[in-house]
Parts: sequence; structure tokens; C-alpha cells
Amino acid sequence: MVDSLSINLKTAKQDTTRITTLWKLSDIFMQTNLEKSLSYADSALAIAKGTELLSFQALSHKKMGEVQFKIGLNDRALKNYLICKKILEEQEDTVRLIGLNKNVGNIYFMQADYANALNYYTETLGACNEMLAGGDSVYFDQIYDLYNSIGSVYYWTGEKELALSYYQKGVQSAKKQKNYFILGIMYNNMGLLFRELGDNERALRFLNLSLETRKKINDKKGEARTYGFLSEFYFSIDDFAKALIFIENAIAISKEVGDLSTQRDSYNMLFLINREIGNVGKALDAHVAFVALKDSLFNEASVKEILRLQMQFEFEKQEKELMVKQQRKALISYFLITILVLGLIITGLLFVSFKNRARRIILENQNLEKDLEMKNKELTTNVMYLITKNELIHDISKRLFQLKSHIKKENVSSLQRIIFDLQAGADKDVWEEFELRFQQVHLDFYKKLKESYPELTPGDIKLCAFLRLNMTSKDISAITHQNIKTVEAARGRLRKKLNLTNTEVNLYTFLEEI
Repeated sequence: MVDSLSINLKTAKQDTTRITTLWKLSDIFMQTNLEKSLSYADSALAIAKGTELLSFQALSHKKMGEVQFKIGLNDRALKNYLICKKILEEQEDTVRLIGLNKNVGNIYFMQADYANALNYYTETLGACNEMLAGGDSVYFDQIYDLYNSIGSVYYWTGEKELALSYYQKGVQSAKKQKNYFILGIMYNNMGLLFRELGDNERALRFLNLSLETRKKINDKKGEARTYGFLSEFYFSIDDFAKALIFIENAIAISKEVGDLSTQRDSYNMLFLINREIGNVGKALDAHVAFVALKDSLFNEASVKEILRLQMQFEFEKQEKELMVKQQRKALISYFLITILVLGLIITGLLFVSFKNRARRIILENQNLEKDLEMKNKELTTNVMYLITKNELIHDISKRLFQLKSHIKKENVSSLQRIIFDLQAGADKDVWEEFELRFQQVHLDFYKKLKESYPELTPGDIKLCAFLRLNMTSKDISAITHQNIKTVEAARGRLRKKLNLTNTEVNLYTFLEEI
């Protein structure tokens, strides 16, 4: 396919043929080689700009935007989409504007700019409905996808009832068109939404509907994800047996389809389940697998990030080169040739310096990321060890306490002092060791926290440190020897002090950004 298209590209005489061939080549490489895909899209845009074919210019900008969005260059993708939008509006090309506006909405959604995302999704939905009212159903299949997108915006902005209403509209529309793929997604979304609303019965029903739908079309990747969500559901209600069955299914299927991110999340869930039921060996095996997959995905993400930085650098270089060319034209008109030559020499030196600086920055960032990742692993492992050690000490203390009634009275006070010493030493050791290692990894966390919220007590700061590591109330309870309800109450008071009351902001997410 690539060879035949390459031959067509070389032999093509018309610009339109060359542009469309370059689009096809860009599409082919979008899944395997983003750098080549971007190169073909850029070549198509360069040819289109040299013509008066406005529709080809618009679609070439759209193609560039699609590849840039895939790479992660969201700002540049948005720029190309908006140029395309302007041309299509001038040509009154309503049909193509529908798909384009949805893409623009997707970029804003990825950037968490939910207000703009909602505006574009709503505008696109209105245009689709107008076309349907006029008898044109060319974009009818966009409607249920738009309902799902609008529902997701309301979900993330905390407007759960509105989210539910749009998901329900999307389900009705998808059922009419028998689009089981999007139907499986929306059933899954509704299950997660009902779970957050505390309606476990409907949450389970829709998660099962999602699973059945995805099985029906052999959507293995989606099936694995739904198994994972079902496992999380049963884990949340302490039905560990069912949680274990579902997560094992999720792992098996995600391995079959090669979905590493689902495998990673599933092994983490498997670790939590086995830890809860006391199967230490299997919990450790699951944690090792989770860490290995996490590292693999981290490396993959790092490669993609390096590619994004390289692309960003190339675009900035091109923009600088274009600026230099424009300056050079102006200098030719107003200054002598010698001044122009000097300017080019300076530009070259700046380019080399910028290139070297960019390379250093990339290498420094890579080293910092590796160091932070290693320290976080050590900290997590150490915290788990300290929790286990502390629980063992308190278990021994409890047993000694039970022996008090079976020993001689003259030995009771000595035994009581031993118990007190064990408990006091455990508490002190755990917290001091934890705090020392935590400050080694997160150097400025305490400083920034105290500067931003000076009214926090030492107990509040200690709780913030635990939450910063994404520890559960149960884990915190194990370290502090408070019951879980006391920890939950402390978390509620902390949210109030951090001005998070009546918001959907997660404490871990909030503290991670400090």
C-alpha cells in the first residue's frame, strides 16, 4: 500500500492528486510512525498553500491538526483547526464544520477547559439536529457521540444529574443506530456515575450491560476495562471473592489484546485484593508485575514526550527561520549586504546554542524523572514495610495484654511497661522514618503547604503527607492507630481548611499539585 502510494506521489502531475496521496500516507503512518505521518501532512499543507484551492488548504490544516493532536502538540493542533474553521466558515461548508468543531471540542476537553469544550460540543450538536430536521442524515452517527462527550463534560464538572441525562440520550440514540461500540462506552460511564452517586444497584446493572454489549461485538479491550471496573465495584463493597474473579478476567483479556495500561491497573487491583484477604505472596507478585508494567508504560510515555519535544523544537525552529527570512528581506531593502551576513552568522550561533540548550534540558528532565521515580518506589516500599512492622508490634502488644490475667500480680506492672514501650516506640519509629524519607523525595512539599495554609496543625500536615502518597484511610489508620472513622473525620476537617468543601476536587489530586 505504501509503495503504490509512493509511486503515485512521484508520478502525479496534478496538485490535488499529490495532496490527497500525502493525506493517505499520513493516515497510514499515524498508527506506527508519528514523525513520518507529520512529515506527509506538512508536505500536503505546503503544496495546498501554493494553490488557490481553499478546500484543500482547509483539509490540509485539519490533517496537520489531527497528527499534532495525536503527538500531544495540542496548542498547535488547535491553531490548525481554527485556521481550517475560518476557511470552512467562509465557504459555508456546514457539513465539514460539524466534524471539525467536534475535534476542537476534544482538544479543549483534553486541556480540561470544560467551558470551551461544552460550547463546541453544544454548537456541533445543534448543527447536527438542524441537518436532521432538513432531511440530511450525513452526520447522524455524530449525535450519540456528542451526547456522550457532553455527558462527560458535566461528569468532570460535578454536575452529575446533567451528565446522566445526556448519557441516557446517547444510549437511546446509539440503540436506534445499533452502534454497540459507543453503547458499551456509555453503559460503562453510567455505571461509574451511579457508583459515585451511591446507587450500587444501578451501578452494577449498567456495568454488566457494558460487559454484555462489549462481548457481543468482541470488543476485547473494552471488555477488559469493564471487568476491571466491576472488580473495583465489588472491592468497594468488600466482596473480595467476586472482585478477584473479575480482575483475573481483566488481566487475562488485557494480556490477550496487549493493552498494557489495563494490565497495569488490573495488577494494582489484584495487589489490593490479595493484601485485603491476607495473601501476602500473591500480593507481592501482583505488585511486582504492576511496577514492571508501570515502568514500561513510563518509558513508552517518555519516548512519546521526547518525540513531542523534538517536534515542538522543529516547529519553533521553523518559525524562527521564517522570522529570520522575513527580517532578511527587510534588511536587504534598508541595510547593506555586510549587515545581513552578520545577522545570518548571529542567527546560526543562536540556533546552535538553542539546540544544545534544548538537548541539555531534555537530558536533565529525563534524569530528574528517573530519580524521582526511584525515590517514590523506595518510599512506597518502605511505607508498606513500616505499616506491616507497626501492625506486628501492636499485635504482639495485644497478645501480651491478654496474658496479664494469667501471670503473677507482681509481674503485671513490668508486663504493662513492656507493652507501653512497644507501642510508643512503634509510633515514634514509624512516623520519624516516614517523615525523613518523605522529605527526601518531596523537598518543598511541607514548605509550600505551610506557606499557603499557615493555619494547618502538625496533625493536619502529617495527614497531608500520607494523602500525598495516595494512601487509603485504612493505611493511615494502620500507621496512626486511629480508627477509620476518625481518619475520615480528619480528612473532612482538612478539606474545609484547604477550602475544598462542597467541591469534587480529590484530596490526592489537590496535594499532588502543591
